[in-house]
Amino acid sequence: MQSAAIGLNDYRKIRLARGGYRKIKPLDVAQWHWEDRTWLQERLDEPFDGLMVVVTHMAP
Repeated sequence: MQSAAIGLNDYRKIRLARGGYRKIKPLDVAQWHWEDRTWLQERLDEPFDGLMVVVTHMAP
């Protein structure tokens, strides 16, 4: 995470409005990832009769 914070422009350019416009941190992104994965897993665990396709903009 430290390498990402130093090396990726995202962590210098992107700011959070709800955080007083502070810069995002790798820990923020990790938390969002966990929340999104949890949400998706809960949806995938719901019974469904048929095929299911999940499309994202990034590879797993």
